[in-house]
Amino acid sequence: MQLGFSYLSVEAQMAVKNQYEFTCEFWQPSRESFKSLAMMYILPSDYQNYYQNIHPNLGQYVYAAICFWADKNLE
Repeated sequence: MQLGFSYLSVEAQMAVKNQYEFTCEFWQPSRESFKSLAMMYILPSDYQNYYQNIHPNLGQYVYAAICFWADKNLE
């Protein structure tokens, strides 16, 4: 699943960190709740549809990036 940068790349992981920090302006998610929030990119939803219209694998890419970051950085 290659979309420019690997979801493990510094660039992708910085984007996730920025998303987490933005989310924290409204709510302080735990590791599991942040990963659960990311599921909206892969489960049937308007978010999944939006991301699939950009690229068929984009939702899975974002989900994988968020899960990797959350596992490394959150309790």
